[in-house]
Amino acid sequence: MNIYPYNMYFLYATCVFLICYLTIFLLKMMSFQKLIKTTNARVQIIKAKVDHLQYVSNAINEQKKVKKKIQNQLIKILLPIAVSIILTYRQDDDLKGFRGYMTAGKREFARRGNSEIFKRIFTQ
Repeated sequence: MNIYPYNMYFLYATCVFLICYLTIFLLKMMSFQKLIKTTNARVQIIKAKVDHLQYVSNAINEQKKVKKKIQNQLIKILLPIAVSIILTYRQDDDLKGFRGYMTAGKREFARRGNSEIFKRIFTQ
């Protein structure tokens, strides 16, 4: 089959098709580029918020660590005092009920009142 007289028409048609295709492709790419720019701006905003939240989270964690450390120190200091109050309550037969525990506590605090530990606890 000889299509010699129509060879140039096929070439022109393919060129026109190619130009149309490239034009549509470039238009789609330009809209995609705009979408990327707006997405990058949104990502930057999200990153800033995430950084702020990480900073706040780290600050809260540090406060929790300090609080936990203080609680551990108070437990180490106050546990022997509580044990001594209970032992005082058990050793004295006159002490009964909650008021007995209060009296035992007053006695222990009076006995340990001059202690350095108490001065440190109540002056902080």
